Amino acid sequence: MIENKFISFQEMGVIPPTLTHLAHADNLIPLCATCHECFDGDRPYWAMLPTEDIIDLFIDHERNDYIRREAAARRGLQQQRSLPVIIDEVLYVPYFLHESIAEGLQPGNWPKAWGGAPAMAILKAAVASNTPCPSQTIRTPLGVDVRLGIPGEIRTKVTELVVLWSRPDPEPVRLRRSRRRGGNNPDDERGPAGDTQRKGRTGRKQDPRGAGHLRRSKRVAGRTAGPGGSHAGPVDLSHTPHGGSMPLQKRVGA
Repeated sequence: MIENKFISFQEMGVIPPTLTHLAHADNLIPLCATCHECFDGDRPYWAMLPTEDIIDLFIDHERNDYIRREAAARRGLQQQRSLPVIIDEVLYVPYFLHESIAEGLQPGNWPKAWGGAPAMAILKAAVASNTPCPSQTIRTPLGVDVRLGIPGEIRTKVTELVVLWSRPDPEPVRLRRSRRRGGNNPDDERGPAGDTQRKGRTGRKQDPRGAGHLRRSKRVAGRTAGPGGSHAGPVDLSHTPHGGSMPLQKRVGA
C-alpha cells in the first residue's frame, strides 16, 4: 500500500524526481524503533513538518507553477509540475497526537534538522492532520509542557497545499491551422476538378473559346427569320474567331 502511494506521488510530481524509492538516502530519518513505529502506523501518534516558512514556500511555488503550466497548455504544450529548490538545510518541528509518545522527547531542542525530504514529510503529516486529536496541553515527566495536536493554522496550510497538488494537470489546447483556398487572389475559384478559373469583373466566368465566339453567336442570333420561321438565304460571317477574313457561308432552312 505504501509503495503504491509512493508511485502515485511520483507520477503526480509532488516528490522530487531524484527520490526513486522510499529508502532513498534523501528520505531517511534517524529514529528509534518506537518512534519509527508510531510515525509510520496507520494511525500516527506523531508527525513532523518543515517550519512554517518552508510550507509557505511550497504553497507559493505551486500556485505560480500551475499558472506557468496553464500558459504552456494554451500554447499546446504540456509541462510537468516542479518543486521549489531548497538549498539551505530544512528544519522540522514535531507534533504529537498521543501523550505516550510525547513523554520521552525533549521539545526544547526543536526545530532541528531531522533529515528526510520536505515534500514527503508534508504528505505524511497530511494524514496526521486529519486524525482527530483533543487539543490540550500535557506536562511530561521531564516537566516540559507539550501541546497535543497540530495547530489550526498549520493544519490549514497543509490542507491547502494538498488541495493545490490535487488539481488536474492543465490539458494542452489543440491548435488549428487556417487554410486559404484559391491562393492569394480572392477572385480565384476552385472548380470540382481542382482547376482554378478566373472570374471576370462582373463576377461571371469567361468563355474559354474567346470573345470572338460570343460576337459570332450574337450575329447569328440577330438574323431575321423568313416565312415559316426559317432563315432565308446564306449568311456571310466574314469574321472568324481567329480574326481571319475568309468567306463563310452556311445554308439553313433547306
